[in-house]
Amino acid sequence: MNSHPDFYAGKRVAVTGGLGFVGSVLSRKLVDLGAEVYILDNGSHNIVDGIEGATLLPVDVGNMSGCDWGFRRGSTRGTPVNVVFNLAASVAGVLHNMGHHSEMFESNIRLQTVPVAVADTLGIPVFVQTSSVCIYDPENNHPSFEEHGHLGAPDRANAGYGWAKRMGEHALKFSGINRWVVVRPSNVFGPGDHFDDKAHVIPALMKRAVHDESIAAYGSPSYIREFIYVDDVADGMIAAGANGVHETAYNIGCDGRNAIDMGDLARLIATVCGEKNKKVVWNKSVGGGDPLRWSDTTLAETDLGWRYSISLRDGLKQTFDWAKGNGVV
Repeated sequence: MNSHPDFYAGKRVAVTGGLGFVGSVLSRKLVDLGAEVYILDNGSHNIVDGIEGATLLPVDVGNMSGCDWGFRRGSTRGTPVNVVFNLAASVAGVLHNMGHHSEMFESNIRLQTVPVAVADTLGIPVFVQTSSVCIYDPENNHPSFEEHGHLGAPDRANAGYGWAKRMGEHALKFSGINRWVVVRPSNVFGPGDHFDDKAHVIPALMKRAVHDESIAAYGSPSYIREFIYVDDVADGMIAAGANGVHETAYNIGCDGRNAIDMGDLARLIATVCGEKNKKVVWNKSVGGGDPLRWSDTTLAETDLGWRYSISLRDGLKQTFDWAKGNGVV
């Protein structure tokens, strides 16, 4: 994968949500590529205090004046950045999302739309919006193709979050930003993921595999999901910022190659955690979301020269080793 280092060398780059799970990985990679990186983060759910070589600006980018201050690099009259990666979001697992649709929509709609409006006003030339595969209708999700992103309605399990992400994409269409692109990552996992009560499925199952007598799982073991390692996602975002075609959305997934049914995933996680004989107990009355979800990534491979590189098993092993080493499981 060509990281296009010449594109970022010397450029002023803002990463909203840059202390989060994916944002911190992206920020480090941009620093390594020679960018002048500004991390805009409100400190709500961070995994690190800062990134070496980057400037941290504590700000809520859902606020117009705060976002303007951040995009001006911490000054009311500063020269704006050249590139924005908008990763600011309120995220949680499907069990939380199902009971908090209003909260997830309200918090995310501001984080998706305000940065677009401010970047448009300041004349920032390149904007990368982080959307999600949660925007796809269940009938257009196996595989998902980018041109079908606004057909039907997002699955009701993630409705609040999914609709906010869709509206963030529409906000770009209403802007005059010179070059904007959208990235739609699949289910992201890896070192640095959140292992709290809002955890996504992989860290949640890892915690239960280590600590509980049996592994509680929700939804159906036959549901199929695609998972992508966090470094692969950050590389896809970097490629999109450098070479993405204006007004284009890109799936950042595994083209189904890392797809697995939830039953096999639970057993694989138990094995990776050294608990292969532990029983998995399914509660099919709660959770789940759409039964099939994986992305076609032909467009990203063709336009961006990007393709995922980390297998599911290798990624799970690296995630568990990190979690164990950092005392979160």
